[in-house]
Amino acid sequence: MKKEKFKITKKDKAPVVNELGLPFYDEYEMSKKEKVGYSLLAGMILFLIGYLFYMNPIISLGFSLLGLFFPKIRRKQIIAQRKDNLTNQFKFALASISSSLSAGKSVENAFRSSLDDLKLLFPDDNTDILRELKWIVAKVDLNEPLEQALQDFAQRANIEEIFSFAEVFTTCKRTGGNLVEVVRKTTVVIQEKLEIKNEIKITLAAKKMEQKGIVIVPFFIIGYLALATGDFMTPMYNTLQGRIVMTVGWVVIAVIIYVSDRIMDIRV
Repeated sequence: MKKEKFKITKKDKAPVVNELGLPFYDEYEMSKKEKVGYSLLAGMILFLIGYLFYMNPIISLGFSLLGLFFPKIRRKQIIAQRKDNLTNQFKFALASISSSLSAGKSVENAFRSSLDDLKLLFPDDNTDILRELKWIVAKVDLNEPLEQALQDFAQRANIEEIFSFAEVFTTCKRTGGNLVEVVRKTTVVIQEKLEIKNEIKITLAAKKMEQKGIVIVPFFIIGYLALATGDFMTPMYNTLQGRIVMTVGWVVIAVIIYVSDRIMDIRV
């Protein structure tokens, strides 16, 4: 079976949830309050940056209008964070399933035990993995095929590890292999892969913090010079040559921030 069977076909406006209220994890619809809040926050920061470089409220206002684009950026960040959280939650589910299978339980009972175990780990009933496991167990209790529920979950999650698990499970079910043993070994392999990914993410997180600290230094330097040196910085704000230099300065800083973000944005 190919992974493409699980992929979501994007429409002009993809649904956020399916008919059962289960989410498509590649989608997130911001409320008007969120959009306004993020736009204002970004706008205020950009206004301060513009004022720092030009000391001109009109130019600074132009900078602040760029904040209207921030909700789109923030939406992508929220989606990525939610999928990362779901991946980590799925790792715990796999650990529970693998343990139950090793104890001799059937695959269906392993999923039931996993739900009970994760309820202790995640007290909030709205945790994504709990909602998914509840739905999967409910489908099994109605004597519906477990592989169909896993395929639906994999399609909506669009996460590689969940794809892999659903694919192996469905293939083994159709070919009549040793389902319990195959699923147990698959969960172990996926768990190990997720552990390696988490180690890489931890290392990257530390580097990203260093990167953020470095990129804000130029703003502090300019702010300090503007406040502490009096007339020393006046030509930079009142002359054409000075404004050209300041423009080149923030463009260079913006390019450095963009390039460093691209370098650090490693999807593992």
